[in-house]
Amino acid sequence: MRTRLFVAAAACLAAVAAGAGVAGAAPAPSSVALGGGSGILLPDVDHSDPEQVAACTLTAVGYDNAGSLVALTAGHCGVVGDRVFAEYLPEAGPIGRFSYSSPVSDIAVIDLDDAKVAPLRTVGGTTINGIGAPPAPGTIVCKEGRSTGNTCGITWGYDSVYGEIVEHTCSIPGDSGGPLVVGDRLVGLISNGFEPYCFEPLPPPFHAPDNSADINIGLADINANGGGFRLF
Repeated sequence: MRTRLFVAAAACLAAVAAGAGVAGAAPAPSSVALGGGSGILLPDVDHSDPEQVAACTLTAVGYDNAGSLVALTAGHCGVVGDRVFAEYLPEAGPIGRFSYSSPVSDIAVIDLDDAKVAPLRTVGGTTINGIGAPPAPGTIVCKEGRSTGNTCGITWGYDSVYGEIVEHTCSIPGDSGGPLVVGDRLVGLISNGFEPYCFEPLPPPFHAPDNSADINIGLADINANGGGFRLF
């Protein structure tokens, strides 16, 4: 069964509450550096339970057609209006909100607070300088995720039914939205996978393949329905 790779992060609830403006919170930092591979916290993922906080990963940061700063992540990470916090600096408060989310192409747009966010091209071991075509079978691809960091693996093929790249980079819940790259070209974003995941219980490469949404399909969706996107 396909499983979406976002994760509950209830341990971060206190920090998110502080960042949301609870009395006694420290002053918010003036700048939050974010890029493809940065972890985000999502306190609104379960609207019926305010105690739940989920975590996902940003795909990339750039600009919409109006020139406003935006970020991409997986569509299943949130819905329009959901608040977003930086995982490494939740005390900065909300750094954006979901403005578009597609369950079909599994891509979402987050309107970022220009006054708070400083965009990055490089996070961890991943640099994004452009968009690439889906990789051919046998191509080595790499991903950056908030749960497992920078990992690489082989491309097995392309699932034309779902518009997904089938690859073996090692992703677990929380890595959803993480950028999949060939060199410095963004080709996809971590979407879902099959059990057993890597490290659960065995380390790479002893795990089922991962599925990454084709970034070209996602960008076509955003350009048609979500306000457009270009890398900064």
